[in-house]
Amino acid sequence: MTLHLETKRKISEAIEPAKKWRNRWLALERHINTVNGETVTPGAFWGPLVFPSKDIAETSAMSCVADSERLGIQVRKYVGAFPIEGEAP
Repeated sequence: MTLHLETKRKISEAIEPAKKWRNRWLALERHINTVNGETVTPGAFWGPLVFPSKDIAETSAMSCVADSERLGIQVRKYVGAFPIEGEAP
């Protein structure tokens, strides 16, 4: 039993959280991305910015959502923050 618990602890210590995160959005209509100037068409798309943690990515997204709501603009919905491919989740 002790061996099992020790092995489990070592595995959990070996898995580091991802160091690169990107936000996923759902475009409701065609619009220009204000960060990079690219045209976004309806459907799912990745935000152009990379963040060092999930928390920072989500905080940035919530700021964007709040700005859009304050301006009365609803061209996209936030899906979530995801680790960049190849990074541990």
